[in-house]
Amino acid sequence: MQIRSSVSQYVSPLQITLLYLLFGFVALFISDILFPIVLDGPRLRLIQSIKGAVEILLTAIFIYLIVWYSWRDLRLKERAIDEAPIGVVITDDRDDDNPVIFANERFQDLTGYDKSEIVGRDCRILQGEQTDPESRAEIRAAIDDDRPVSVDIRNYRKNGGVFWNKVDIAPVRTDDEVTHYVGFQTDITDRKIREQRLEVLNRVLRHNYRNQMNIIQGYVSRLADEETADADTIGRIQRAIDQTLSVTESAHRTERVLDTAVTGRNPVELDARLRAIVDEAREEHPDATVTLSCPDDGPILVGTAGIEAAVEEAVTNALTHHGGDDPTVEVRMTRPREGRVSIAVRDDGPGIPDEEITAVRRGETQLSHGTNMGLWMIQWLVTYAGGTFSITQSDASGTLIELTLPTVAPSADRQR
Repeated sequence: MQIRSSVSQYVSPLQITLLYLLFGFVALFISDILFPIVLDGPRLRLIQSIKGAVEILLTAIFIYLIVWYSWRDLRLKERAIDEAPIGVVITDDRDDDNPVIFANERFQDLTGYDKSEIVGRDCRILQGEQTDPESRAEIRAAIDDDRPVSVDIRNYRKNGGVFWNKVDIAPVRTDDEVTHYVGFQTDITDRKIREQRLEVLNRVLRHNYRNQMNIIQGYVSRLADEETADADTIGRIQRAIDQTLSVTESAHRTERVLDTAVTGRNPVELDARLRAIVDEAREEHPDATVTLSCPDDGPILVGTAGIEAAVEEAVTNALTHHGGDDPTVEVRMTRPREGRVSIAVRDDGPGIPDEEITAVRRGETQLSHGTNMGLWMIQWLVTYAGGTFSITQSDASGTLIELTLPTVAPSADRQR
């Protein structure tokens, strides 16, 4: 391979072809012009027969070498693309649908689609409900203008899981005309969640500290003007301090849970964890009605730790913010399809403020001035697990929080 690489730096295919033609013309001159002059008939015919056989042999060797070198170069490039740490696809821009004609192994691992399932189809198969329309439009405009583009976009795997995808697309030209596009995909989910965590924690803590410190400062100023402190004023100060400490502890808990989710990627028996969560909720809220429904066809495993914390947060949030004397919370786990599990937490409470739901759905951290970290924690944990998260509210039926996650098959040790 090193010899081939060194030779190819100095000898081009055109030069090799010219050398072959030169050899052919020299052989033709010797056999058809020079030999007839110096040789008689029988020997001339023998030499010309040998010359014909040599020409056939050399032609076959020449064609073989060209094909072999080309095949080796193509195989090297194909292996390099297949073993690249990012997803790579090539699409045919000459077709109206710009279908995929090549997808490397990393792209298949990233999206869950086999090569046979993605080749011939448009990359829009990766888009879904949470895919930003502006990002779609940016990609479409770049392709229409025959120019490169780079966007961070939410895409969907074959199993329905959402992930953040850094997409870089560049046109491939033949004779100054764009005939294909090459696309590079990188999973940046962890990076995006880290960025959101920093932004949300910073905004929530800053907003809460500013508000609560203003309250404390106001009441302290009032106390300074009075000879004695009344119990109501002291109580208000204490509540402001407690609120600040509560938000701080919530932020720290969120960080601990998320760090565990990132490092703890071992399978978890979800049905067993849900039973423990419901039992604990019943003990802490004896006046509440907390029910659990699970399939009875064996343990259900998910591939990451932390999901039980998301369910626990949903249940705790429903009970804590209910406001009534006898809250009702229903936890139901189902299998919507093969390889997926759905956990629904329904309550009959007053609901969650619309602005908090909208901010989490869109990932708009700049709108997150509330003090409730729970929804963000659920969103991040579900995203780490490769799942989806939805919230539905109505005056008649309360709030429904639904988590849909990919499952993993039990190992041989668990099945014994």
